[in-house]
Amino acid sequence: MEGIAGVKLSAIDIGVVILFVVAITTIGLYFTRMQRTTKDYFLGGRNLPWWAVMLSIVATETSAATVIAAPAWAYGGSLVFLQLTFGYLVARIILGYLFVPRLYKGEHQSIYKYLEGRFGTAAKNIAGITFFATRALATGIRVYIPAIVMNQIIPSWPFHYCVILSVGIALIYTSFGGFRAVVWTEVLMFTIYIFGGLVAMITILDKVSLGSVFQIASDAGRLKLFDFRILDFSINYTVLSGFVGGCFLCMATHGTDQTIGQRLLACRSQKESRRAIIGSGIIIIPQFLFFLFLGVMLFAFFSGNFPALAKDADIFPYFIINHMPVGFVGMVIAAIFAAAMSTTSSDVNALANIAVNDFYKMYIKRKASELHYVLVAKIATVIWGIILIFIAFIPRLAPPEYKLLDICLAIPSLTYGALLGTFLLGFLTKKTDQRGVITGAITGAVVVLMVSFFPLLYRFFPDSMPAFFGLFPTIAWPWFCPIGCLTTMGVGYGISVFFPKKRKAAVAPAEL
Repeated sequence: MEGIAGVKLSAIDIGVVILFVVAITTIGLYFTRMQRTTKDYFLGGRNLPWWAVMLSIVATETSAATVIAAPAWAYGGSLVFLQLTFGYLVARIILGYLFVPRLYKGEHQSIYKYLEGRFGTAAKNIAGITFFATRALATGIRVYIPAIVMNQIIPSWPFHYCVILSVGIALIYTSFGGFRAVVWTEVLMFTIYIFGGLVAMITILDKVSLGSVFQIASDAGRLKLFDFRILDFSINYTVLSGFVGGCFLCMATHGTDQTIGQRLLACRSQKESRRAIIGSGIIIIPQFLFFLFLGVMLFAFFSGNFPALAKDADIFPYFIINHMPVGFVGMVIAAIFAAAMSTTSSDVNALANIAVNDFYKMYIKRKASELHYVLVAKIATVIWGIILIFIAFIPRLAPPEYKLLDICLAIPSLTYGALLGTFLLGFLTKKTDQRGVITGAITGAVVVLMVSFFPLLYRFFPDSMPAFFGLFPTIAWPWFCPIGCLTTMGVGYGISVFFPKKRKAAVAPAEL
């Protein structure tokens, strides 16, 4: 196995990376003076332009999983992943007209406050805890990717140093600058990682013509875009799973996840919020195509001389180290970290938001000054960052055949279907009560866990697992969210309608 050999970065490359770190840290420190209330810290004072929020949404969902794993996916497969993005666009149109108007009712900083008003405190708390567990796990895995890249480029650095560095930089500007810093650094980061991808493409085209890229990729099946095996539910990416699964997943991650919901609440009006979310759906399709096609170009570049790597995810870092010109290596490394830190900063800010507004203010200290809550928010941001550092070590246990992009997207699918069903029951029904929606959400999450884990357990441990585990069909992860959502809605509404909670009869004065 050839592996990835570390190289000594030139002074120019090191300077580019340092310049990037200084720039984003400076932005964070600049916005420190504007953090007087939690509304400022978590929502940017609800005074952010829609186009900046739009680019922030795109940068947040991109992460290093896209910049590294999307090229790796196409390098080892094809373009079929792009089918999901068409469902993403449909979902954002629905979010713009169904979710946004309802989330803007009231002056909430947390989207889960809607559930408290509609169903009760227990429903809001369960949703918040679900967000904590799912978002922290998914983000921790995304932290792993840039740390691996840095570890490959500078082998003398231990892996845990790389993890601490990637999270630590994001914590500096996020804890000081709050949500304004997150959004404006993400606008900068969006520009950087797109430019980094363009530099990589230009480097490839200097050696392989565009016509040759298409010819080599076409002959190897790397340009396949649509998979019409729509009745095979064990395939991750088909036309049907892309449109349906992608739509449900995006509605869940962008409508019921505080990370994106926070951005929808930070715009100046409902109209601008709608523009931001739908505009991000239009941008995300060409962006994913951009990074997937970079993987196709890498395949053509190495055609006939493929490096022997542990995982396909190593291919882009390998190319950066061994084939990028001096100066541009640092630029692409900065692009990778830009994508990684945009996700990290967004998620720790959102996790701190829920911790402070939905739990600390309610159960620990109800009445305190805004300055006190801002201080607690900054402490919570740092605590969540530390938690993410520990979670980042989990992906090292994953088998080589598991694609990082699949893992990052599959984790939210396990629980967010139930969360989406909870919100839709609140939006679309009047008879659903708290008992029904909680029962439905628990049932939906359990069903998805059974569908996802039982076949996996039986596959790896057929001799030690119960025989009925093998009776569960293998269902591709894009279907987890629709299954969880529809199960939650069906059970939640059914229980509320057919088994309504009896109201306590009023006690007559004579009986007192």
